Amino acid sequence: MVSGVTAGDAKCKILHRWRYANIANQTNHQGLIDFDQKLVACGDWCIAGRVESAFLVGHAVAQKILANIN
Repeated sequence: MVSGVTAGDAKCKILHRWRYANIANQTNHQGLIDFDQKLVACGDWCIAGRVESAFLVGHAVAQKILANIN
């Protein structure tokens, strides 16, 4: 309960399940970077479909970008 509000007070309750969070064959790579096009693709799908994976891949991509800024 936050500030006297509970989930029971909600007018609408929706639960969303992300069905594709854990795909069968994750690539286990550290993101995709195209320095020429200035594009990056990364996320939890790179490793294990978990929020921790999204953070780790995002951090790895940021390190690669910082290393190539010069």
